[in-house]
Amino acid sequence: MLNERHDLYFVDYLRLCFRHGGFPGFEGHGREAPAETAMLSEGLLPF
Repeated sequence: MLNERHDLYFVDYLRLCFRHGGFPGFEGHGREAPAETAMLSEGLLPF
């Protein structure tokens, strides 16, 4: 992924997205993600 702040490969970036309910921007900024995003990733199996 070019110009992605996490400097991750594509599959690793997808893992990050899924961990945060499709909103990877909430990771690492010191702010709490909205509670609704937790339900979006609920029950997903890690890959």
